[in-house]
Amino acid sequence: MGVNRSHSPVSAAYRGTLNPPTVPRAPSPGWRRGSSGPAFARRALCVATVALSSACANQSPWPGDAVAYIVAGSRPGVSLASPSGDGERTIAYERARIERIRWSPDGSSLAVAGSGGTLSVFRADGSSTRRLIDDDIVYMKAWSPDGARIAFAHPTGSASKADAETLVVELETGIRTVLLRNGVDPTWSPDGRSLAFERCVNLANGIDCDIWRADADGTHARAIVTGPTIDMTPVWSSDGRHVAFERLPSGASSAVVGLANADGSDAHVLSPGLPTTGGIRWSPDSAHITYERQVGVVGRGTWIVAVDGANDRQFLASGCDLDWSPDGARIAYQEPCITGAGGVFVAAADGTNPRMLVERGSSPVWRPARR
Repeated sequence: MGVNRSHSPVSAAYRGTLNPPTVPRAPSPGWRRGSSGPAFARRALCVATVALSSACANQSPWPGDAVAYIVAGSRPGVSLASPSGDGERTIAYERARIERIRWSPDGSSLAVAGSGGTLSVFRADGSSTRRLIDDDIVYMKAWSPDGARIAFAHPTGSASKADAETLVVELETGIRTVLLRNGVDPTWSPDGRSLAFERCVNLANGIDCDIWRADADGTHARAIVTGPTIDMTPVWSSDGRHVAFERLPSGASSAVVGLANADGSDAHVLSPGLPTTGGIRWSPDSAHITYERQVGVVGRGTWIVAVDGANDRQFLASGCDLDWSPDGARIAYQEPCITGAGGVFVAAADGTNPRMLVERGSSPVWRPARR
């Protein structure tokens, strides 16, 4: 997540990256190969801004397995690629840089947050689109487990995270309600019953943040990880038993990876002495955590550690924004981790057999298993 650890502004708390073109792939119905001909314009570009393009009406059935990623350039957009390399398809364009994309829990839709203050939802098959927020400060975080709401952070005054709140917008009605009056980075537990989030207070010399837990509707909030450290960006394990987070020890300049039980007990540092720049991800089996570290002056790489702290090692020398396939057998990631210069790769779960999926793209997210 890239934050300023001492005076953490909300506007710096959500990383967004970008990029476009593609590598030619084998043809497949509804996918593109190369970049020419009316069939390409008719079938491959399902373009949406606020209203859906009519070219989407006769779109071929959508394949089950897919990786979504951000494209950049004069027309920022979102594309989908077949993990097997069979082709790519652009499903949406936005009017400004795209900051973040997230699949709905059922894998049917993508939420897209733009730097122009927009939040939209696009059906992956191109059948519909909806603009939920058109001109506001939006830092999209997560879908609710039932797919009915999307949570996002919103500043209420200053740029400090201590003055931010989390809202949810209902997909059906577009109505926004406050979920957490003082709290950011919410993440729902896998069973949908609880929220873990970050709550901060302003201090004379900076800011202090702790990990809190609440019921799914934001009620009954209580601190679960506290202390003289700055603890932030909680991430539930896939089995719901643990919460991983970034911890900035008192007086330190770099954060490390922390881990606690779901109730906050046994909070400890998982990677002592190894700084992280964020990007914490759990493997689908909850056995490993991946996280990012700075490599060189501007690059990032990915490390992996077992949940018991064993075998902490470099995983991707210059890859970042890693996402696991639903079955845990493969990963997708961006490489190199430099804005405007990265491509999307897929590899085996252990990082072997990497293969470029698209030549230019960023922030890949694997489609969830269809329910």
